[in-house]
Amino acid sequence: MQIILKKLNLEPISKFDTAGSAKELQQTKEKTHGVIASSMSAEIYDLQILDENFADYEGNVTRFIILSKTPTIPSLIKINYILHLCFLVLKIFQHLYIKL
Repeated sequence: MQIILKKLNLEPISKFDTAGSAKELQQTKEKTHGVIASSMSAEIYDLQILDENFADYEGNVTRFIILSKTPTIPSLIKINYILHLCFLVLKIFQHLYIKL
């Protein structure tokens, strides 16, 4: 994403989530801003799609992980999955555990 933003001379602004950014853009009606969000967000908030498949690398995907105190294992289709998790913790040894 950074490669495309730099190429287009755009300044990235980090936000909490993409759908929320789309909603914020729709509410502010700021013509000099844009968001990277789903086509569903564009439809919900009546935003114009300027470009699709906006990624530096083809096949780039985002996955979401749900963490829970109680184990729940959803049924999965039979596909091999590879998952890497990286956490940045504060100076507290059990920071992630405390957050859960």
